[in-house]
Amino acid sequence: MLIHDRNSYSIDPGKVSCDYYEFLKGNPTAIRSYMGEFMNQYSWGEEYIWDLENRL
Repeated sequence: MLIHDRNSYSIDPGKVSCDYYEFLKGNPTAIRSYMGEFMNQYSWGEEYIWDLENRL
């Protein structure tokens, strides 16, 4: 699941279950579960809300 490259770490998205990734793929269950909030405890999360809202 974790990928370590020279001076970086990332994940293999195909090996994790993530509602955000499912939403982006158009999964109806993930889309219905979105309630207008995304990572609201982090200021950078606000940047994604506009994009999510426009995908509905």
